[in-house]
Amino acid sequence: MPTRFNGVFSISPMDGFIRPSEEIPLTLSFHPTPDKVSAFKRGERAAASRKGKQPLEDTGNVSMSVPDIRCVLDGHPALMLQASGRSVSTPGESQALDFLSEVRQKTENTIRIKNPTEVEWKLKPQVLTTEPAGVTYWTAPYEVTIGAGKEEDIKIAYLPLTMTEVDDGGGGEPSGGTRKREKKHRGQIFIGTPDGKALMYTLEGTATPPKSDQKIEAKAPCKKQHVQKVPVKNWLQERQRFDAKVELVDPAPGTREAQGFSIHAVGTLDLPAGIERDYKFNIYAYHESTAQVRVTLVSRETGEFVAIDVSLQFYAAESLATIHMEAACRQLMRHKIAIANPLDVPATFRGHSTNSDIHFSHDALEIPGHTERTIELLFRPVQEGRDTADITLKSDELGTYPYTVDWVASPAGLDRTLVMKAPLGSSVVEDYKFTHYAKTEVVYSATIEAVPGHKGPIGDFQIEPGQDLKRGPAEKDGTEVGLSLRFRPSTLGEARAMLVVKGAGGGEYKTLVTGFAQPPQPQGPIVVPNGKGEGKVDFRNPFDKPTNFKFQIDNPCFTVAQREKMMDPGETMNISVFFKSEKVQGGRLIISTDKVSTPWIYFLKGEM
Repeated sequence: MPTRFNGVFSISPMDGFIRPSEEIPLTLSFHPTPDKVSAFKRGERAAASRKGKQPLEDTGNVSMSVPDIRCVLDGHPALMLQASGRSVSTPGESQALDFLSEVRQKTENTIRIKNPTEVEWKLKPQVLTTEPAGVTYWTAPYEVTIGAGKEEDIKIAYLPLTMTEVDDGGGGEPSGGTRKREKKHRGQIFIGTPDGKALMYTLEGTATPPKSDQKIEAKAPCKKQHVQKVPVKNWLQERQRFDAKVELVDPAPGTREAQGFSIHAVGTLDLPAGIERDYKFNIYAYHESTAQVRVTLVSRETGEFVAIDVSLQFYAAESLATIHMEAACRQLMRHKIAIANPLDVPATFRGHSTNSDIHFSHDALEIPGHTERTIELLFRPVQEGRDTADITLKSDELGTYPYTVDWVASPAGLDRTLVMKAPLGSSVVEDYKFTHYAKTEVVYSATIEAVPGHKGPIGDFQIEPGQDLKRGPAEKDGTEVGLSLRFRPSTLGEARAMLVVKGAGGGEYKTLVTGFAQPPQPQGPIVVPNGKGEGKVDFRNPFDKPTNFKFQIDNPCFTVAQREKMMDPGETMNISVFFKSEKVQGGRLIISTDKVSTPWIYFLKGEM
């Protein structure tokens, strides 16, 4: 650039490196200053005087041309550029344009320019923001073309990144910050026209507080902590620290409906220049509902703030937790569930289960306001297996709390041991009692089965006929059921069997029954009339094989019809005994067999 034109014309960059097949743009700028224009005029007058020409008239408008701008290239001839510029006088008066915009929102104004000439104009508006300095709040098109004799509108856009001073009248807008705000944002736009004129406009902008920078909609399940993300971008090219405030707008704070929400959030957010990050807050809803939440972030330094409105719709929650419960059939397992009532009024909860073996310890649990209570979940299976069940706690005040129960019911052990004792040849009847827990009607059946590893006669045990084992739904703590069992030993010693009671929907009960056969016990007295009458002794063969029995009497006043008999297993006979005497006497009927050493003795009493 010739020295004479330094400061009037400039090229950027002035030096650099260009790679093969690469293009680099060079920007030529024309920026006349009063000093440079005056120096140029003096030089032009001096040159005219030397050439004997009339000096140029001082009109304030000066055309400058530089014919020999050289671009010096290594290994190549220099490239030459000629540039011309026209300096026009600054308008004496400027027109004012006013702008009003919400901060960080764009608004536009227009100016209309007419081209009265017969040539096309290409105008380049020059826009400058003066207050605050060093920022660009106003912008205009880089180049505007106006045809000969036509008019065109030029749009000027105002996008303020900071607020101006606002008297909110106590309206509650966030305030503060260490940096002072301008009363007005100011700027100017200069447009030079080819006919030697210039247009100057002063720009004034008012930036009001933001109403809502963003509107976010989200859905979330109730009864669970929901983490809501709010994207926030630092609109300034400098680091900002924000004080954060998260508040419930709808339902209105202080109302009973608002007590159904709980919000937790951090109080600050740091953002590097130009960076966007998510601010997060947690919200918990106790029942299906909708909520409006406002997030306000206030810059500590500038007092600028961002307001984001979040609309949340809370739908019915899925399972809040999976509860594992395992128990043997008819054994009780307990699990505690804690429930909090955030309201200032009592809340009543009622439980429901899809599995009748799982229920709650309370039909209805009332929890006072601002209190936490626990309710027990009870599991008493009646049949073995494994599955899942859905349980819920419902409250008119706080909605539904759903849970999933993963349950396992293992086989029940022996219910208990029943011991029975009876003399050989006799029998005893005892009641076996079990608890019916099923919540449905069950018809039970009972059988006698062999005990694994034991070869004793299970036929010694019989279930008494004619027993009704049909039971309706059990009471809360179960219903006791009795079953009569007879033990009739067939041999001396010990006998064992398994009593099995089961019914569809009621499970299976197993009880080990142990029977002890005692030696034959004396019985009687049997009254025998004197003379032609007779006494009857009922005797049964207790053995499971045919057995020969012998009948003896130890008093000759008594006689029996037969002395010996082979009896089939379980056969019963009536033994006739006769008595003949002149006085009352006693005696004994002795029945013996080779299979036992102790005989059966029946005492006899002869009467006159």
